[in-house]
Amino acid sequence: AIRVLNKYYGKTDESALYRIAMLLHPSIRVQYMLNAGWIQEWIDEAIDLLVKEWTRHYKPASTTKETQPTANQFGYSTYLQRMYPTTGTSTRSATCPIRDFVHAAPVLEASRDGQPILFNPLVWWHGQRSVGNEWDGLTQLAIDVLSCPATSVDVERAFSLLSNIVTKRRHNLSAQTIQATATLASYSKAGLVKRGVLGEILRAEKSKSKAAKAKARAKA
Repeated sequence: AIRVLNKYYGKTDESALYRIAMLLHPSIRVQYMLNAGWIQEWIDEAIDLLVKEWTRHYKPASTTKETQPTANQFGYSTYLQRMYPTTGTSTRSATCPIRDFVHAAPVLEASRDGQPILFNPLVWWHGQRSVGNEWDGLTQLAIDVLSCPATSVDVERAFSLLSNIVTKRRHNLSAQTIQATATLASYSKAGLVKRGVLGEILRAEKSKSKAAKAKARAKA
């Protein structure tokens, strides 16, 4: 069992995404890696991967001032008893917001019974954006990375759905139509489309089309 676990755990090294996602999770960061017994070399490699990704695709052309996170980043001062027995050390870097973030103490949310729980990372990062904390592009990087599907199952299902839409006799469908159909199906499956709303939209479009035609005839 240990051999099988090590075999598949080792495959996470083949993708930088897992390590980057861990570092960008506000309740995990470097502190989790230290508590989990990662050697410093592994931690440094993970941080370097994140820095390279940010530098290559997200770093602003010019940074005029040091990132200054607002106090809401540290909304809670308690830690998960098992995962965070010690307080993480916080460092400041005038040029790299990543090192500021990953070395800061993890932040946690309080459950209804007052127990510390992990933040939903996407909710946390969107909260940072809502108060103006872009972290010199790190916020967008975090949202992009943490929005990636954990597995390919949902992607494969999307392709399977599209194969049913685009049959051999429906090759004239435009890319926009296919995209809109697949998106609507996904929203509907998630319960985000209210019953009857599509019919209302279609009737409104039909009424608008009739009015446009009547106006054109009147001008003629």
